[in-house]
Amino acid sequence: MRLIVAAVAFLFLTAVAMADSSNEVAEIQALIEEIRGKSFTAAITAQNQTLEEFEAYLDRTLAKQAQAGLAGHYETIVRAVGLYTGPPLGDFLQMTKLVMMSLAAAYYDPETEAFSIVMLDLPDMMRRPLFVHELTHGLQDQHHDLDAYLLDMSDGTLNDDELLARQSVVEGEATYVMTVASVKDLMGIVPSRELLGLSIDMQADLSAKQMSGMLDSSPATRQMGGGLAEAAKAIDEIPAFMIETLLGSYLKGQAFVYAVQAGGWGAVDSLFIDPPVSTEQILHPDKYIARELPRSFDLNSLDNRLFDGWTHLHTNVMGELQWRVVFDEHGLGDLAKSASDGWDGDAYAVYQDDDGATLMLMATHWDTDKDADVFEAAYQGVIDAKGGHGDVTRLMLRDRRFVGIVEGGDSRQAANRLEAMKSLAARP
Repeated sequence: MRLIVAAVAFLFLTAVAMADSSNEVAEIQALIEEIRGKSFTAAITAQNQTLEEFEAYLDRTLAKQAQAGLAGHYETIVRAVGLYTGPPLGDFLQMTKLVMMSLAAAYYDPETEAFSIVMLDLPDMMRRPLFVHELTHGLQDQHHDLDAYLLDMSDGTLNDDELLARQSVVEGEATYVMTVASVKDLMGIVPSRELLGLSIDMQADLSAKQMSGMLDSSPATRQMGGGLAEAAKAIDEIPAFMIETLLGSYLKGQAFVYAVQAGGWGAVDSLFIDPPVSTEQILHPDKYIARELPRSFDLNSLDNRLFDGWTHLHTNVMGELQWRVVFDEHGLGDLAKSASDGWDGDAYAVYQDDDGATLMLMATHWDTDKDADVFEAAYQGVIDAKGGHGDVTRLMLRDRRFVGIVEGGDSRQAANRLEAMKSLAARP
């Protein structure tokens, strides 16, 4: 259900950079090589691109990546799993394209091995960090093949959470290198890890609303207006489940790469060979280092008789990062982190009947009994926010570290579905 559109540098990142201006690509490549201790195999071409050309690129890319039939059910799915409660979203591909066009300042395209500048009137203080970010994607691509890492390598078998974890590696490294380069431009030396640590941790905790406020009040926005002002407004209007996961891949990804880089840049290179498998590992780098793997659930193996009269729409994994969005979306932002921190795996499946009603199954597993307690109590708040146990069936089943959820369908059959999911949790 998640789409990858090349490697895009967004305005909410470049707007807070601190570097002086320079558009000398060769000089910036040399700076990146100094920071990364790795050489480019060839120069990266930079080019300007009109919005019309960028739109055409997005149309081609989105059409290629969209799963057959899924786009038409996208809103049904994100509402069923609790990621979205707002007004109608409309056409999914069109909305995704508008998000990209509202925020994108530039992008690197692995297919053409070039990066394009979309917003041509960027101030110098933003242009140089933008170049650093995109040229770092070029370096990644030359050594690790970004298309293979994000798309081709797994033949489309990555679940959403795995894919978001890999996006966080790609964008996190580029953001980290951009941060180091910006401080070096300011101070004249490559900064120490100690100098960077507090700033990176602070950025990782920023929400989209906070980032929007920073962009809205930045001198560059006040000076330029136009595209920057429109971008600040767009952040507030983009659905939270889209902007928060996007922002997380940059800023939480940066914090993850920073933690891994304590073992040297070779450890960062290893992320492209032995990738993180969940956003849990991104949010808790020690779990990546310990190779802590999430519990998996094969909901497609459940007895088909449990779903007579229902058409299957989608099965996927929510993941720790998106659980935070679910709780925040239902007014439980103060519980979002604590209710999600003990995540140990999940899977959901969404169905629809001929009348348009939805059925959602969610199997979750938690690190400890206490973590399951916290999640169960918090999710009861989600149920209450949805209207409680009224006309729509909403049931939970707790069994030690397993919490199953069924929303929709007949209440008597819901118990059978919960028991079936519990049996999956009991398998080794």
